[in-house]
Amino acid sequence: MGWNDHIDNDLSESLKELVSKGFVSEGSAAFDVARKIIDSGKTSLTPAEADVFEKQVVPALTALDEANLEDDVEEALGPPPSTPMDKPAS
Repeated sequence: MGWNDHIDNDLSESLKELVSKGFVSEGSAAFDVARKIIDSGKTSLTPAEADVFEKQVVPALTALDEANLEDDVEEALGPPPSTPMDKPAS
């Protein structure tokens, strides 16, 4: 196993989650690039695909990380308190 194989594995797992949770749409350039990285690694990207990775996939990965963080916080703290509905005036 090479020194960066764990990085590729971590990226592949994140990309699989990105695809499965719908953060990139099937048929989009970002989806195609994510699938190519999962199948062949990031080094397999052409310069145009690397550009799609940086401009579309990386922001989607960031959104996924933020969503997961919000889920972790909610799981740890419980759901946010609901606001009481205004009572009608008597």
